Amino acid sequence: FLGARQLELKVALERADEDYWSFSANTTEWCVSSFLEALESKPLLHLPVALALSKYAPWAVMQESMYKLKKLLPNSSLVHIDSSRTWWELENPADVVEELLELIRRVTSHS
Repeated sequence: FLGARQLELKVALERADEDYWSFSANTTEWCVSSFLEALESKPLLHLPVALALSKYAPWAVMQESMYKLKKLLPNSSLVHIDSSRTWWELENPADVVEELLELIRRVTSHS
């Protein structure tokens, strides 16, 4: 299953035009900018927040952003999901879902 998906992704990326790559390059910036604007314009509720992040997430795109977000949310904690990889949806969804459910149980039992 995974091999077939990897091949489909490889073919699709080889066919991608300049518009796709431009969109890809800017998507993260647009999402982060919109999210930060929303955070800055609203009063923060001081609720506990668990920021879940793949243990193997790329540093520049995901991990660094999550650490910055953690600084903006006073009652947040950063939790690494040990069984998560870059594309956990394809690699090991059952393990990651179980880990996320356990995280939700822990967070909701402390609120």
